[in-house]
Amino acid sequence: MFRTWLFLISGVAVVGARRLADVEALADASQPSECRRRRCPGAVPPAPPPAPGPEAAACRRRRCDAGPPTTPPPLGPMYKCETTPTWGLSSRMCCKWNPAHAACFSQNPRVHWRCASLTQGPEWATASMETCGRKDETGNWFDGRCVTEDHPDYDSAIDWDGSGIDMTRTPAPNRGRQVRHPPYSTPPPNPVSDDAIGWNPTSATAGTGYWCEVGVPPSDFRLGSCSGPEVEVKVLTYNQFWWRLYGEWGGADGSAGKLIRAHGPYDFMGFQECADVGRVLGDAGLSHEYTTYAGRNAVAIAWKTSDWRNVSVGCQDVAEDGRHQYYGYREVVWARLEHRATGKMAFFMTHHGPTPIDTAGGFCGPEATAYNILKVIAERAHNGDTVVVTGDFNAKAPQPEFDTVANTSTVEILERHMNLLYRGSVFHGIDNFYTNCATALETANLGLGDIDTLVWHRGQMVYGGSDHDALTVTMRL
Repeated sequence: MFRTWLFLISGVAVVGARRLADVEALADASQPSECRRRRCPGAVPPAPPPAPGPEAAACRRRRCDAGPPTTPPPLGPMYKCETTPTWGLSSRMCCKWNPAHAACFSQNPRVHWRCASLTQGPEWATASMETCGRKDETGNWFDGRCVTEDHPDYDSAIDWDGSGIDMTRTPAPNRGRQVRHPPYSTPPPNPVSDDAIGWNPTSATAGTGYWCEVGVPPSDFRLGSCSGPEVEVKVLTYNQFWWRLYGEWGGADGSAGKLIRAHGPYDFMGFQECADVGRVLGDAGLSHEYTTYAGRNAVAIAWKTSDWRNVSVGCQDVAEDGRHQYYGYREVVWARLEHRATGKMAFFMTHHGPTPIDTAGGFCGPEATAYNILKVIAERAHNGDTVVVTGDFNAKAPQPEFDTVANTSTVEILERHMNLLYRGSVFHGIDNFYTNCATALETANLGLGDIDTLVWHRGQMVYGGSDHDALTVTMRL
């Protein structure tokens, strides 16, 4: 016991001595600091760290991924926004809603303007020098600054005196690093058959510099001609609104499936926002009657097994969402099918287009999206096949009242090379049917879902359907 106490006392004494030595050392080390704070005679303060230069600020803004900093071009005078070439775009694109009444604008119709904040608005003459001296979402400089009618500096602003809309800009060299890679690996495509329609574009390109770059076809390009016996078919396209109809409402008692069964049977069906085509057909009681093929991004097709034999199937990415409403890559899903009774060949495709709707074509633009769709058809369909393309293209129908390049959309470009069979009404006509030579016999808008289906959602009874109409066309191939 005596030894134990002796060891404990010795240990406490050693620890105490070490702590006292540490305190004394700290006190000695603090003397110069205290002396500097009191500005003692003879004390030399350390040199302050060098201030970060403009290169560091530019690097922070660009996250140091754009190489050496560059100097923005002069912004020029203050313009009136409504005189700029892209003012005719939607309010979401052009800051028309902005209470600060000021913005940085671009001549590129794919670029969202940069809106001034409420604190920047009154001082836009000076605040815009920093805000508009940055690059836009495509890696290019903004073209200038402008104010709207309610801004206090509007009377001193001038009308736009530059060139018109600029559709030819290529992405900045660093833009490729910011494009997301697909969350999957895609096998190399099968060789193009000698019997395919064929893709022979001009030297011009669309989506230049991006992964979706594609050649522009001649203005008179068409997807072959049809041959073989005539066959009457019924085709459906239907966006399933999966996240709400199935994710939140649990399928709403099979609302979509009941609608499909009530108006069938169909030869071909194309589905968008459809995470499980088997479930949809199961709700319709048709699982045993149809063969299905699904892509990687909630797009699927189905065909009547008893009438059509599968020759080949596939899917391919053709576009990417814009940065302001990004979900990922957008694909086409297709099948080349042979009619069992007559040997008639049909090429059926469905597509779910990139967002946002206000900038049709997403990140790649409407030209690249449309031409990539046409390229897949030209390389996978054969001469003599009747081509039928359906889908939710997320692109508004052409609007004659806005007959400018800025309003060019994916569907308007497709209609230069294919025939429109039928267009829906929701979201300004983004659901469509196209063909190379089929003839429409009957069209129908089936509505959003089964009319007798209601669901209890967030304390109220709501209609349990999709946000897109189911569309059907009976046609002669």
